[in-house]
Amino acid sequence: MSVTLLLVAMVIFAFGASHWLTRYASKFGAFSGVEYLIVGVLIGPQLPPRLITAAYLQQATPLISLLLGLTGFIAGVRVRRTIRRADAVVAGGLLATAVLLTVGLVALGLMYWIDTPPDKAVLDLPLFDLWGLRFELRASGEQLWLALGLGAAAAVSSSAIVESTGRLHRARGPVWDLLQTASAAGELIAVVVLGLTLAAVRSGSEAARFDMGLTEWAVASVSVGVVCGALFTVFIGREREGGRMFLASVGAVFFASGIGSALGISPLFVNLLFGMTVALASPHSAQLCAELARLQHPVYVMVMIFAGALWAPVSGWQWLLPFAFVVARYGALRLFTPLVARFSMEPPVIAHRLGHGLLAQGSVAVAIGVSYALRFPAQAPVVLTTILAGTLLGDVWSVRALTAVLLDAGEVTDTAAISGDHRVDASDLVDDDPNTPAPDLLDEFARAIQAASTEQPEEEQP
Repeated sequence: MSVTLLLVAMVIFAFGASHWLTRYASKFGAFSGVEYLIVGVLIGPQLPPRLITAAYLQQATPLISLLLGLTGFIAGVRVRRTIRRADAVVAGGLLATAVLLTVGLVALGLMYWIDTPPDKAVLDLPLFDLWGLRFELRASGEQLWLALGLGAAAAVSSSAIVESTGRLHRARGPVWDLLQTASAAGELIAVVVLGLTLAAVRSGSEAARFDMGLTEWAVASVSVGVVCGALFTVFIGREREGGRMFLASVGAVFFASGIGSALGISPLFVNLLFGMTVALASPHSAQLCAELARLQHPVYVMVMIFAGALWAPVSGWQWLLPFAFVVARYGALRLFTPLVARFSMEPPVIAHRLGHGLLAQGSVAVAIGVSYALRFPAQAPVVLTTILAGTLLGDVWSVRALTAVLLDAGEVTDTAAISGDHRVDASDLVDDDPNTPAPDLLDEFARAIQAASTEQPEEEQP
């Protein structure tokens, strides 16, 4: 089968699966997206019949970059909708940082134990002496980049799954606001850490060629996304026709993804900044969210399929990394989520098993793994095995765990959720109505409708 026909078949499958799950699958049970990873593994180069070979994946790199760019752009353009409270942003930032450092240090220590201590270390930090033993933090460049990549993926909690699940059950209250904003902030911090990590790697490998250090590469990477967003905002101007906005945004994302790939940094990072700039600068960002909603689920499907196809098994003691990733992330969420909710929120937010509400990782975490695998092919098996295992286990239980947290907090008003009879399918995990106002804006929306209705008779008078 030719590459073109195979890619066309994958696109048709993605849109068909999205439509089928939306209309029919909910009556049979819950779907978390894990099935798409399994499909990717089954058609990938690791198992017969090997419909997607390694050569196909190499030729499909531009399409994968576009999918990563769309994932970042959709996450960025939803910022104004998902960020609800300033104190929750602080809490989410602190939580994401704590999870990132915890998982990163655990991964770094495990890699130090599995591999031979590096002869040339980029990180050599003595810690303390205990019982005649000296403890130090020592890592090679590859180990440090791998630990940062795994930590960034662990810091992700899917804002789309959190928001759609809460909206499905009509959740209202401080716990819901905290979980929604903290998950969005975690996604932003994770992708930014990934982008800066890849910029640091790029600055080291191209230092002699371009005479640019880490600061220059970081500034250049951030500037590309911001400039693309500013130019796109100027380009669409006062355009309100949905089809034109949709095509213009996809073309602009493709352009920004190409620049990100050429610079050696992730298209996910460049387009996240692109989308954030559009969300903050363009008055049509809400309409753009509505237009991109038709793409969100198919892009999610294809990212999962390609991630499964890119996966390769690890060997030996490296199988400990997925286990350590899952345990360290779960422990960090259980420990740090109540702390940041208590000390960063005003008034403090207290809820039972609050960290369970942020177990979902979703497409952004998988996109981070794919970005890292494309940049470091030698470490792709370790990265994808670890991140996909964490995503699989987290997403399977995330919807039920989040619903239980909201029920315990008394913030669910949906009687079906309270009785436990409601089913959640993959279509519920898609932000299919970005124009739905946030709970704190409902009163203003109602007043606006009332004002418009009272002004209409005056306009009809002669």
